[in-house]
Amino acid sequence: GEFTGVLRMTQAGATRFLEYYDKLYRQLADDGVFADGRPFRMAYLLHQLDLMIQDGIEVHCVPVPGDYHEIDTVEDYHLASKDWARFARA
Repeated sequence: GEFTGVLRMTQAGATRFLEYYDKLYRQLADDGVFADGRPFRMAYLLHQLDLMIQDGIEVHCVPVPGDYHEIDTVEDYHLASKDWARFARA
């Protein structure tokens, strides 16, 4: 599956997530190496979620059906636009 970048959290979960973020930031600041050799300021949300899971914090996944594309580049955008054009013709 692909991570859509959307999170839903309980109030307790959001508090825990932010506390964990603050703890990481205190340890690493902006430029401390975090994951995949990236400085903390450039880390992905998935990096923090993965670390939380490794630390035993429960995280649950909910499947979201649909036609999704990860768009990181102009080329990705054009590929997705071509694919989504089928909906405009329907």
